[in-house]
Amino acid sequence: MADWIFDGITKIIKEPNVGSGNLTWDLERDIYSAWKRWLKNNSQFVAAFSVEGGTPIGATGIFTGKTVILINGWKLMAGDWNHLSFVTGNLFSDDGIDTVPNPNFSASLKTFGSVNAQGITTNNGGGDCTDSVWSEEEKNKIIKDVELSRDQSIISAMNTQKIDNI
Repeated sequence: MADWIFDGITKIIKEPNVGSGNLTWDLERDIYSAWKRWLKNNSQFVAAFSVEGGTPIGATGIFTGKTVILINGWKLMAGDWNHLSFVTGNLFSDDGIDTVPNPNFSASLKTFGSVNAQGITTNNGGGDCTDSVWSEEEKNKIIKDVELSRDQSIISAMNTQKIDNI
């Protein structure tokens, strides 16, 4: 997918125009990583993000969850088509406002996050560390429960958006 568009003067981070319909974006992979690439040639502008967390907990291979914070007045904006998109990940803003409306389209971004996330790495030569903890059936149930919860959050946000537009 195309990179998000960064305007260092207006401090707007705009969703790329990738077609039509609603989209879901991963904060770290799609937005924060694109900013790091953009920053290599645009270091004259103030930083858009700070990141908290990701700290290793001893030698356990467990890391604290990451939180990405919009700073210095930077805001996210939906792309140029009528739609509703979702940003997943722990996103906050230093002034409490993480998105701004697109003035030319009926377009919105909704952000979702889980503050108590954790990352785990293993040095066991590959494989899944959950194999020794949960059965395949238990893992599949957990995955389905997480997906259902995510889907319900998205549907709820879409319904809220429909109500807001009435």
